[in-house]
Amino acid sequence: MPILAWRTDADGYMFENSWTFDARERAALSALVAPTLAGIIPLLGLAFPPILADPLLQTAIAAAAQSYLAFGPLPGYGMCGGMAWSSLDYWLAKSQLPSGATRFGQPQHTPASQAAVRDMIWQRLIDSLTTGGALSKTLEWSLILNQIPEVLVA
Repeated sequence: MPILAWRTDADGYMFENSWTFDARERAALSALVAPTLAGIIPLLGLAFPPILADPLLQTAIAAAAQSYLAFGPLPGYGMCGGMAWSSLDYWLAKSQLPSGATRFGQPQHTPASQAAVRDMIWQRLIDSLTTGGALSKTLEWSLILNQIPEVLVA
């Protein structure tokens, strides 16, 4: 991959990467995650044998990961992939990035002008997660860092 002249301060979004997902967005992420989790948990068992030996622990880890998406931490999630991919789209097109209600204001679900920007970032997030194994690697890291008891990782 070539190094680009893209610069965060000049070519990235001016608003914060912290989003509150609505029920529709959470359901869409859960639908993506469920089949991916089914493949990751056994792989984690190979890396951490106590997990492989305990099907109840595997089930508990999978349930914890699913409920994390369903209920989530507060105040929100990041849409890193969507912001990165969409800002690159605009950079390659040599176009100015859209913004929210103000220069630093994050786009919301309403009004329609902001919803279009948010929906575009959301779609690019989904694109980023469904391409090249990014979702499975993100889930694997998240499970290792947040769900597997530290005593099993150490």
